[in-house]
Amino acid sequence: MDIKDIEIKYDNSPIHIELCSVRHMNPHFHEKSLEFVYCLKGKVSLFTNFQKFTIEENQICSIDSRDIHCLHSDEDNLILFCHINLSNVSKPFDFLQYVFFACESFNSYPYQQSSLKWLERTLLSFAYVKYGDDVGFYPDYGKTADEIIAVMMRYFNYYTYFNSDGYFNDVMYERFQRMLAYCHKNFHKKINISQIAKRENISKNYASQFLRKTNVKSFSSILKFIRLYETEHLMLTDDISIAEASYACGFSDPKYFYPAFKEWYGRTPKEHRNWYRDFMKQETDMYYPNRQECFEFLEKYITEWFLRDTVISQK
Repeated sequence: MDIKDIEIKYDNSPIHIELCSVRHMNPHFHEKSLEFVYCLKGKVSLFTNFQKFTIEENQICSIDSRDIHCLHSDEDNLILFCHINLSNVSKPFDFLQYVFFACESFNSYPYQQSSLKWLERTLLSFAYVKYGDDVGFYPDYGKTADEIIAVMMRYFNYYTYFNSDGYFNDVMYERFQRMLAYCHKNFHKKINISQIAKRENISKNYASQFLRKTNVKSFSSILKFIRLYETEHLMLTDDISIAEASYACGFSDPKYFYPAFKEWYGRTPKEHRNWYRDFMKQETDMYYPNRQECFEFLEKYITEWFLRDTVISQK
């Protein structure tokens, strides 16, 4: 299949901002970019991995690097896209490429709300500066990109996805990420929890108990998910057969792969591949308002955003 990495033109900045209206955006991915889809008007449907989200007005959703995704809407909208260059921030890309981020304003807890508001305010400020005419404010994009990554790592990642009380342990999180990275780097090999335990200088039983207390629940479940993710990526970006893709990504036999894929994705690998083929039959349909149109819309939207935020914060 012809789903490709779309390179973002950052122009010597780690952050890229763009406003546009989306009716149909064909499947693609960004190899080294974290993406935010911030719906300022209307709504848009996002399809990524095994998930479908409807992002409505005033809602924001993140998309991980390498996640194949596409967008569609049957109504007028205006979307603020923000991309962060993960290879141009302080945190090493070799670490960030294995982090599962998950920022969804429509699926968040009370302790995350202030961070969501900060993120919205930051993206709106960037857009205002880009489309404004000498607004007299020039943000430090490098510093802010690092701050966005720090906020995402603390509040919006898979380690905390089901954590409703906001409790966070740095030591445990770092161990979790090391385990996740090891699985990612070695998914195509025959690996087991004993190898991870040895790397962490802990017992096999302790490693199992540790993972049981996290969102992944077990070593086998996270390894299976990573292998499914990589198989999906391979079969949507290459003409390789589905069976060959599953073998290449660590599955010892297609009979284990097919039911696992359907359990996660809700359809067979062939149906999944055909769904994307059908989606790509429609041409991309996107409209980019001119600079003046963008600025006028942002002035009104930001004013309403701050008024809404002030009223809510005073209740």
